[in-house]
Amino acid sequence: MQPIIIIGTQRSGSNLLRLMLNQHKDIIAPHPPHILQMFFPLLERYGDLGEKKNFLLLVRNVCEFVNLNPVPWNLQLDVSVIAAKCRSQSLISIYAAIYETLAARKNAQLWCCKSMVNLYYIPQIEQEGLKPIYIHLVRDGRDVAASFRKAIVGEKHSYYLAKQWKQDQDTAEKNCHQFAPERYVRVMYENIIHDTENTLRILLHHLGLVFEPAMLEYYATSEARETAGAGKMWNNVSNPVLEKNSNKFLSQLSEPDILLFESIAGETLEKHGYTPYFNRHNWKKQFTPEETKQFEIENEEMKKEALRNFDPEGMKKREGQDKLIARIKLRDQKNEN
Repeated sequence: MQPIIIIGTQRSGSNLLRLMLNQHKDIIAPHPPHILQMFFPLLERYGDLGEKKNFLLLVRNVCEFVNLNPVPWNLQLDVSVIAAKCRSQSLISIYAAIYETLAARKNAQLWCCKSMVNLYYIPQIEQEGLKPIYIHLVRDGRDVAASFRKAIVGEKHSYYLAKQWKQDQDTAEKNCHQFAPERYVRVMYENIIHDTENTLRILLHHLGLVFEPAMLEYYATSEARETAGAGKMWNNVSNPVLEKNSNKFLSQLSEPDILLFESIAGETLEKHGYTPYFNRHNWKKQFTPEETKQFEIENEEMKKEALRNFDPEGMKKREGQDKLIARIKLRDQKNEN
């Protein structure tokens, strides 16, 4: 079963694209529980996965984590069934088995995961023989930065946002060109909102599929409503495409913020076809330790402010997953003691 993995930086329209793809009869694209991102850092706590009890414990925890997803999959995963479907005793095999199980229930030919940070696990994914099509979704990094300023997650200062955006785009291209150049597709967010149908037709051609009009009605689905209800960050997905949702940074970032972003990620912006606001000779080449220390202080204050204005309903829907991860860490501490 052919996997599709959307990679890039959050706040780039990945839920919009996911919901559109999910409307195609041959694709299942659920809201992602971020399996690899959450469990790769925890793997050493499970010991040797070659031992059946350790592997089954990991399967059980991952299944429980998916069952607690803030946007429900409406599929209660059976640990024994998932374990039996795994091709090897590994996290990536569990990940694939879970998505394949959902796809089979929905009679879909392809499954799509939009956990953007999976770009950092491409070497491991390829080593397992999964061979997905990677959709690199790119949005103007300055608009990504402006969007993160209003979100509860992520960094807030332009210095850190620029570094993260640049690193994500560069790493996505590097890993895909090294491991899967023939399965790499770049899609621009701005093309999705300004030329929706044609952009989808081109993308689906790469996937070996044809466009279906229902993809444009994504916002009227129960999946869109449930996603929008899971947090304020995703409110827009229950609306039609926002055609004017580009160049927001011009009104939402200050000129010093824009200059700082372009000083760090200007070349990457240009590489993806975005025009810098400032001339190159205005870009700052390096920053003093005192400046970066001040950026760190400001970033922490901005994150605290974001928490003070947090989304209580959205946070509540994540409590189950948060408690499970905390329980896994606590169990490990008890075993160590």
